[in-house]
Amino acid sequence: MTTMTTANMTEGMKIMGMISRCVQVGFPSLLRLGIVWVGLACICNTALAQIEFIWDGGGADYNWATSANWQGDVAPTLPSTTTVALRNTLTFSGMATTTNNNTVSSGSAYGMKLENDNSAGKTAEFRVQGNKLFFRGGIIENAATVSGTLTDTIALNLEFGGSNQKFLINEGHNLVFSGILSGTGSRLWKDGLGIMTVMATNTYGGRTVIDGGTLVVTVQRGISNTSTYLTIAEGATCDVSNVEGFVITANKEFSGFGTLVGNATLYGTLSPGTANTVGSVGKLRGDSFTFATNSSNKVDCVAGVADELELTGSVTVDTQVTVAVTYTGELPARVKLVTAPMGIVNPGNLQTWTVTGAKPVSMVIWDEKAKAITLLNHQGTLISFK
Repeated sequence: MTTMTTANMTEGMKIMGMISRCVQVGFPSLLRLGIVWVGLACICNTALAQIEFIWDGGGADYNWATSANWQGDVAPTLPSTTTVALRNTLTFSGMATTTNNNTVSSGSAYGMKLENDNSAGKTAEFRVQGNKLFFRGGIIENAATVSGTLTDTIALNLEFGGSNQKFLINEGHNLVFSGILSGTGSRLWKDGLGIMTVMATNTYGGRTVIDGGTLVVTVQRGISNTSTYLTIAEGATCDVSNVEGFVITANKEFSGFGTLVGNATLYGTLSPGTANTVGSVGKLRGDSFTFATNSSNKVDCVAGVADELELTGSVTVDTQVTVAVTYTGELPARVKLVTAPMGIVNPGNLQTWTVTGAKPVSMVIWDEKAKAITLLNHQGTLISFK
């Protein structure tokens, strides 16, 4: 990691002075170009350097602006502009003043680390609160615990400046995020084996991606209404069991290979497998599920294996649902779309469902023996699904 210091900033200024003097006295072109190259390299290295500000809580209060609260008695630089290249990371560790307050009215940061891991001298849980913070491309990361569980809280609002920021919540070290996550092109990206809980109505505009561990949603719009995808990776979980009547809105595509815990109603598109990718066959899992009127189900089938939603509860079906089929090779005579061991509500509405992309005389039925919503393809070849 390159660390920017006062010394190398001073060196950069010296080199710029040398460049200016060289140009004034008319040094040969090659010499001027060589010095300019060295100067620019130094300046670029300085601008892109990563500065880590480490909290030690040594001040008389709990404010970020108090220099004595940081190692070296240097308060963090939080530029108000969102375009600077400064990679300033805020690190919280130790046992002193574990509740801290961002007192900068308009500041930006590149990253944040919560480094207590339940080892000696690092057993405290942090609460980060105060004014809104703008993130410019880095990650919010915590350390995996050596044993037991820690739960930190971020209680300030965050605005992400792009799609690359993420929460890396590691095993045994959970995070409660009670602020609002915003940003037009940003996404809620959760990774790591730990548990992250969102407790506010978020307004970010990009995807919701759960690549590892569990994302717990406690309010309906914890997953933003303007988010276009809800994607859960293999082995990952999105827990909406605390939200009564959780809704997947009409603008969303629900995709992936993971598990949705809790009851959900689909107004958008169900698309197991990789999001927006034809030929990616996958299986999503859930509890009980409702297909609302005008929702849709994208189904890929490759070599006789098709996308599927596997439930532990029941499935409820409304009218005018579209099943859009894409297949490679021969489409089987029977394709299981949704398995629901606790049965189906309103099975007669399946008669109004529309099938596109399959062979003629295709229809959707409820197979009571298999406890599955099933696509019947009249010209297919019968195979069995396990």
